[in-house]
Amino acid sequence: MSTRSQASPRRFMLLGILALLVVGGGIIVSQRWTVTDLGLTGSGERAPQTTLVVRMQPISSLVAVIGTIEAGSVLNVASPFEALVHDKLFLYGNRVVRGEVLLRLDAREQQTRLRDARSTQIKARQRLTELRNWSTGPDVARARRSLASLEMDVGELRTRIAQTKTLLDRGIVAAEEYRGLLAQLRNQGVQIQAAREDLDQALARGGEDAQRIAEFELANADARVGELEGELALAEITAPVAGVVMPAQDYDGSGRSRAPLEQGSRANKGQPLLTIGDMESLTVRGSLDEIDVNKVQIGQPVNVTGDALGEEALRGRVTAIAAQASAEGSRSGLPSFPVLVRIDSMTAEQARRIRVGMSANLSIITYEKADAIVVPPVAVHNEGGHRQVQVRSGGATRHVPVVLGISTPGGVEIREGLRAGDVVVLDPD
Repeated sequence: MSTRSQASPRRFMLLGILALLVVGGGIIVSQRWTVTDLGLTGSGERAPQTTLVVRMQPISSLVAVIGTIEAGSVLNVASPFEALVHDKLFLYGNRVVRGEVLLRLDAREQQTRLRDARSTQIKARQRLTELRNWSTGPDVARARRSLASLEMDVGELRTRIAQTKTLLDRGIVAAEEYRGLLAQLRNQGVQIQAAREDLDQALARGGEDAQRIAEFELANADARVGELEGELALAEITAPVAGVVMPAQDYDGSGRSRAPLEQGSRANKGQPLLTIGDMESLTVRGSLDEIDVNKVQIGQPVNVTGDALGEEALRGRVTAIAAQASAEGSRSGLPSFPVLVRIDSMTAEQARRIRVGMSANLSIITYEKADAIVVPPVAVHNEGGHRQVQVRSGGATRHVPVVLGISTPGGVEIREGLRAGDVVVLDPD
């Protein structure tokens, strides 16, 4: 009775250790150690030395993160021109198909702008035509007639001067009359010179440079009309892709998100009206504590689970890790670093169930090995600053230096020093 009482506590303690090892192994690794493996007899008595036969087993190390599901890519739909929202034909959060009409804008102001632009275009075209025919136009013709009239007057005056000179030589007319005609001729010469300059200026106003300017103005008018016509054609805004309609991811200048768009809202040209999230691919955004951020690398596989996602886990990969801590911090009070996980694929049923904004549990696999060797921590001891285990072979025990890997609830990974089939002493001398 006394012997059993003494043996029971010891047996319960060993069984407790065994239970912890088995439970821990169930979380991360698939290793199971039996009573025989640990050197326990059926009566609870301990063998001279407890040993374990080394076997290969899969292990992994995880970083758990809580995240939020987002669309794989988003597309902002902007207002083509300044206008009021005439009709709003969608609900935020609903799915839409490509080409579905979402908004109709009030285009009356835009039509007025287009009429003004077409008027400017017509005037610019008329001006260019006028300049191309400038040499035969009314301004040049008027300058030519004025010059021709003066030249005719000069011709007649020269004839009178010649006749008067003949009469002066015969003493029939006075010299004053002759000198008066010469003064008129000089005055006519000045007028002819001015008329020629007027003609040159008239011709210059329709010259090559003027025509080039008129061509530029017409080109600008054509472009403006085309721009306004294109914008007016977008007064009925359709979904450019299939996805989920969300409020525009934009800010109003005060740091606050814009109010959701409603009928009667005024939109400026280029202002994002709404955002469409592409649901053909999904991402999950989470935050890493500073203790875990250096364990996670881009490309590492991720299991994505959640109450609303069904029983089957989604598979994904880490696509981005922020280099700067988030200003919001984490729930633990430590600095946190945003991480982005892209979901590789999903079934049609999963795609139907998933909604943007749902929460998801991320298990980021930071280390994974299918054929690892794991031993209980009690098998590893320190000799002169070096980690060793005792291996039994042929009835003899020898000390083997080992290189440790990760620690798991099921034990310690041995990366170098042991092979499958080695017999490890769990209670080294």
